[in-house]
Amino acid sequence: FVRLGGFGRRIGWKIGATNAGAREALKLQQPFYGQLFDSLSTTQVMGPVAFSAAKFYQRVVEPEVALVLAEPVDATKAPVTGAAVRAATLRVVPAIEIVDSCFGPKWKEAGGFNVTAENGAHGRFI
Repeated sequence: FVRLGGFGRRIGWKIGATNAGAREALKLQQPFYGQLFDSLSTTQVMGPVAFSAAKFYQRVVEPEVALVLAEPVDATKAPVTGAAVRAATLRVVPAIEIVDSCFGPKWKEAGGFNVTAENGAHGRFI
């Protein structure tokens, strides 16, 4: 299962499996990335947000740290340094990701490649 198009405009990126335990569970050697789309995100929230649980295969809530960039980071100059990211960062804000996987409770068995193919188990971004 690969989630295809129709999610609107890409507004950012997410990084997953940044800790050794997650990489081990998914049998990955390195972190993966996924895209954040405007239709799956709620930004500049000033009050409560509600999503229907019926729209998710499974729901896992993760606290996140989001970087709002003043300018794009030039990925053609990889590897990108921490200094380059700091220079491009406008502000750092708290965020929440609702992790969702069509593999449900068997997401670890699906493995890293399948989880990456479904956009990094991304459900919603607040």
